[in-house]
Amino acid sequence: MSIIRQWDLKLILLSFNQNSFNMKRIFVLIFWSLMFLNVLPAQPHYSKYADPFPGPGLLQTTSVKTLSLLRVDTHNPRHFADTLGNPVLLIGDSPQNLSQKLTIVQMQTYFADCRSKGINLCWICIDGQPTASAEEVAPIDKKGNHEFMPGGIPGNWDISRINPAYYSQTIDSILILAESYGIYVNLMPMSQCYWSSANITANSPQACFNYGLWLGNRYKNQRNILWLFGNDNLDSSRQCPIARGIRRSGDNRSFKD
Repeated sequence: MSIIRQWDLKLILLSFNQNSFNMKRIFVLIFWSLMFLNVLPAQPHYSKYADPFPGPGLLQTTSVKTLSLLRVDTHNPRHFADTLGNPVLLIGDSPQNLSQKLTIVQMQTYFADCRSKGINLCWICIDGQPTASAEEVAPIDKKGNHEFMPGGIPGNWDISRINPAYYSQTIDSILILAESYGIYVNLMPMSQCYWSSANITANSPQACFNYGLWLGNRYKNQRNILWLFGNDNLDSSRQCPIARGIRRSGDNRSFKD
C-alpha cells in the first residue's frame, strides 16, 4: 500500500491546528509525503485489543505486533528512522490531557479514530494538561487515582510520592492502547504549563532524578515512546535531572525538549 493511499492528504491537513501551522509548512509536509512515497514502509495493521486494566507486568500485556523503536536517521538527522534505517513520517495530534480526560474505553475509541485518519503520533502529558495555566489541583485520573500520594511537600505535588495505581491503571493503558493502534507517544513526564514554578522547585533535583529513573525502569522496553520535556517553558534545573534519570535506567532512545 502506498503512502498516498494509506494517508489521505486531506485528512493530513485536517489533523493539524490551523493556528499552529501556516500554509508554507503544510506544503512542505505534502512535499515530503511525496518524497517518501517509495521509501516509507506501509503502516502495519494492529487489531489486538489491549488489556484495559494492565498490572505492573506492562510488557506481558503489550500487543504481539510491536512498533519499531525509532532513532535519529544516521544519514539525515532531520528524520526519524526505524531499526532497519527506513525513514518514518510522523503525523501528530496533541491530546495532552488524555490521562485526566478520558476513560479507558473512550481512549480506545480515540486511538481508533486517530488510526483511521493516518495519525501515528500523539503528544501526551503523564500529568495531563487540563488548562492553559498552572493549577493548584494535582493530577487525578478518571478512576480517581492521584498521580502522587496525598501529603508530602508541596501538597499533592511531591514527586517522590509516586502512586503506582495512577500508572498501572491509566498511563500503562494509554501506552499499550496506542501501540495496539500503531501510534507512537510523545510522553512528557512533567508539563510545565500545568505545574506552577513553586511546585516545580519545591521538588529537589535528586527527587526529579529518582522520578526519571523510576520512569525509565518502568518504560525502557515500551517501544512506542518518544520522551518530551518542558511544554512552553523549560526549567532545566528540574527537567534535566528527570531526563538523566531516564537515561541512567538504560533507556537510550531520542529525547526532545
